Order: sequence, then structure tokens, then C-alpha cells
Amino acid sequence: MVKRKFREFQGVVLEEDISEGGPRKGTFGIVLDLLSDNGLAVEFFDESGATIEVLLIFDSQVRPATVKEERSALAAQESLPISVENV
Repeated sequence: MVKRKFREFQGVVLEEDISEGGPRKGTFGIVLDLLSDNGLAVEFFDESGATIEVLLIFDSQVRPATVKEERSALAAQESLPISVENV
């Protein structure tokens, strides 16, 4: 088994701009899945904790998030209103 740099549900920070209008360098995300050839499926969030986009990227495009970055992102997500539809 090959040792991977990241694990599922690990917090990461983008190391480069991805696309125009997409996540920018420094954006926090969560690894959703480990793909072949060092690929990752990552959900990126804005400063308020809302999802920006889910992208397939290489592990070289992100770095592990610090504990402080993860706590900040979690606090932002906890402040989002919860929408309940069809109740």
C-alpha cells in the first residue's frame, strides 16, 4: 500500500489559484476522496463557510491546514443558517 500525503476529511489549504471565479490561493477545503495518481477530490469553502466548489486536483496543489485554520473554518460553518425543506 502506498502512503498518501493526505487522508479523507483532512483540512487543506490551496497553494495556487485554480480558475477564474473559483477558489483562490489560501482557500480552506476538506479532502472528500483520495484519487489515483495523487489526485484529490476537495470541497472548498468561502470565509462564511459556504461551499464554493468541489474540485478534482493534485495533492501538490494544497498543503495540510493548521489547527488554527481548521478551527476558523469550522466556526464559520457553524454560523451558517440551516435550511430545512419539505418538512
